[in-house]
Amino acid sequence: MATWGERTTHELLQRGDTELRRLRVPLGTVPEVWAFVRDGRRPAGRGFLWFVTVTNVLLGAALAAGSAWALAEADGTGWAAGVAIGLAWVAVGVGVGVLHLRRPGPADGARVDVATVEGRPAVVLPPAGTVPWVQASGTTAVAAALVTGAVAAHGSGGAVLLWLAALPVLVCVPDLWLRARHGGRLVLSREGLHLHAGDGAGTLAWDDVAGVRLVDTGRYVDLVVEARPDAPSWRWHRRRGVLPRTPRRPGLAVPLPLLDVRPSVLVRSLEHWARHPGTRTELEDDRGRYRLAEGTPSLPW
Repeated sequence: MATWGERTTHELLQRGDTELRRLRVPLGTVPEVWAFVRDGRRPAGRGFLWFVTVTNVLLGAALAAGSAWALAEADGTGWAAGVAIGLAWVAVGVGVGVLHLRRPGPADGARVDVATVEGRPAVVLPPAGTVPWVQASGTTAVAAALVTGAVAAHGSGGAVLLWLAALPVLVCVPDLWLRARHGGRLVLSREGLHLHAGDGAGTLAWDDVAGVRLVDTGRYVDLVVEARPDAPSWRWHRRRGVLPRTPRRPGLAVPLPLLDVRPSVLVRSLEHWARHPGTRTELEDDRGRYRLAEGTPSLPW
């Protein structure tokens, strides 16, 4: 009898590999919002996302242009706050468009490689998505605009508001760049799995794998490799910072938008290696890479 997690994973796989690798936003019509709250399955339509993106860019540009004109015509620097807020508004609008309107490229496994890791051969899945870099760049641009406006509006009430808005954004900037740098590198060796993610680094032996499932977080779908209770091989080293989180349960999790592999093939492959120890030798050569790229260990020659 299938467990709740297994049924959920099966339902998620029905969406298709391309949809599973997309970022989503819970905005749209009332039925779409209700469906998102109920089960997290329906993202906002592309038409509505285009409307949100273009509207925010135009409103932000209008505010920045109007404030710049007023700043040039009037004495004082109070209108600099309007310029900064307008530019930050434009950056947010562009960021929403880049993150949610861009269709993920085909997951052909071209980035999957066989490399020597800590002296042993392993199959390496490097981070393939640009999402962390876009988030870090967008947040940095917003922080820079707010700080510039606060400095320019020094001595006015608007400066205080801008500093209050800039401080929480500035706190997040270093962590976002560290997350982008560390990415979601997944290493598969004959002994087990090794994840180098934005929140930290973890290790789990194949013999301690309890299951592989997909978890819908609402914004994206996570690949979760669950560990057995009290698994002796499970290790997690949390990275220092404000944003990193420690897993609530033993296991390894990585967002599917960061992997250049078809989710359906990845889930089947990980389950296969966890259940059949004799096949883990595939992870020492091109057979493992080819299984992840094509769904079969057969070499193309």
